[in-house]
Amino acid sequence: MNIKILLVSSIFYLVTYGVMPNNNQQSSVISAKNMGLVSLAGLGIAYGTYSFVRYAAQISPAKVDLVDFVLEDSKDHNAQNSQNYLFAHGIASTHKQVGRYASFIENKNIFTYNFPDVTTRFWRVNFWHTALGQSYEINYFKEAYGKAQIKLKSSSKIDKSLVLMGVSRGATTILNFMAQCQPQGVKALILESPFDSTRSITDNKITQWGLDFIPGMQNIGHVILSSLFWQHSRSGEQALDSIELLDKNLPILLICSKQDTLVPASSTITLYARLKAVGHKNTHIFIAEQGKHGKILEGPDREHYQKAVHDFNQKYGIGVSAAQKQIVQH
Repeated sequence: MNIKILLVSSIFYLVTYGVMPNNNQQSSVISAKNMGLVSLAGLGIAYGTYSFVRYAAQISPAKVDLVDFVLEDSKDHNAQNSQNYLFAHGIASTHKQVGRYASFIENKNIFTYNFPDVTTRFWRVNFWHTALGQSYEINYFKEAYGKAQIKLKSSSKIDKSLVLMGVSRGATTILNFMAQCQPQGVKALILESPFDSTRSITDNKITQWGLDFIPGMQNIGHVILSSLFWQHSRSGEQALDSIELLDKNLPILLICSKQDTLVPASSTITLYARLKAVGHKNTHIFIAEQGKHGKILEGPDREHYQKAVHDFNQKYGIGVSAAQKQIVQH
């Protein structure tokens, strides 16, 4: 696809700037040729740089290495009644992102891992291995989930269920994973800034940049997104399509921010509305007035965020013993 874009663009520049023969005066032809050659050279440099970055990113991803996240302030980390979590991080982050959320997760026992696009290079994302929540990343989450289950089965813990928690790409991956794999032993989902579709991300950016008046620009934006992230497909899995395959009794908490400029709150709200429309009575949403993408907990609505999670946990008996759960239900 990239070669086709290069050829079409080259022909466009050649015809537009007159490198190909035309009927203009000789001086105009020479000037046009110079402009055309400069434009073509610029295009070649841009394409070459883009190709180099993508080639450099084509390293084999590491296998899923499940991390048992140790919390310094948690005395109940290995307790028999501690709640088990599996966390999926967002793009341009690592498994350490869970540290932002661990402080308010009650009775913690947290598993996490790195997605295959994690890199220490300056561009922060291994573009070759990014799928934006689609099958390539679903398979990695599935492997992490399987390893977490194996560890729990061999442990002495009474409650071997998992709460799945994710941010942005990680949150969307979890929704698609739940729909595709229908796993057993999942108690609830806590998802921050999941997007209903990757198209909503590009449409939002096109609008922010003031380019939405250009016909077809939204389509072009989505093509560019797939061109940038090689494992993403415009016809691949989208969270909005996964909703009808989810267990309607599964407790779900969605979290988003009106200040998020990457994943608009409207995208997460669309997921919430769809979940409710198809009969998910145990779905809840917390909409923060302020908070940047992936950093809502660092914003002014931190306490409201924490209360939303606490109330959700209390309502569905997450992180409490069986005896405590009976008290909550009564």
